[in-house]
Amino acid sequence: MKPTNLKLDDKILELTKRNIERAFGTLDDLPYELANIIANYYYKSWEILSGNAESRALRAKNVYQGLISYVHEAGAIINFRETIPETVNTLRKIDRRKQPRLYYYMVNYALDVLKYNIPDAHKKSHIRRQFERIFRKKRISEIPNLSNFIQENK
Repeated sequence: MKPTNLKLDDKILELTKRNIERAFGTLDDLPYELANIIANYYYKSWEILSGNAESRALRAKNVYQGLISYVHEAGAIINFRETIPETVNTLRKIDRRKQPRLYYYMVNYALDVLKYNIPDAHKKSHIRRQFERIFRKKRISEIPNLSNFIQENK
């Protein structure tokens, strides 16, 4: 069963699954929220590369805003797709049992950048970023349970 009642493209889901397997093997060892946003970035990058996101932007109520949103989103997603594997590799090198504070600090930092899009997150304290999350939650565009669906359908 697909993760949501949104219309998802089966070909893009398959590309997403294969690319996640190639880049990470699995996302099972990561906290759900991080695994899901990574799966979403990979799905959206394939959606953009296939042209589906562009047609969605053109169908937006305001075509101009839809295209601006598309260009901004495309650049960010493709950029993050290059840096996400490095982030995951760094996380996997941290022993969660021996250094839980460091591990969860890094997980939260990754979420602040990838999911909540907090500008200049590297210049802000953890408390400040937590506060900013409150105001950014409404802007998150994420397919719920996408990572679980991809992991279950190997």
